[in-house]
Amino acid sequence: MCWVFLFEFKSVDNLSIQMLVSKITMKVQNFKNLLITA
Repeated sequence: MCWVFLFEFKSVDNLSIQMLVSKITMKVQNFKNLLITA
C-alpha cells in the first residue's frame, strides 16, 4: 500500500515522501490503538 503512494509522489522530493509515509503510519498506529482499546 505504501508503495502505491511512493509511486504516485515519485516526482516530489524525498523529504516530502518521508513526511507523507510517517503521517500514514501514524494514522495506522492510531487506528490499531482504537481497535485495541475498543
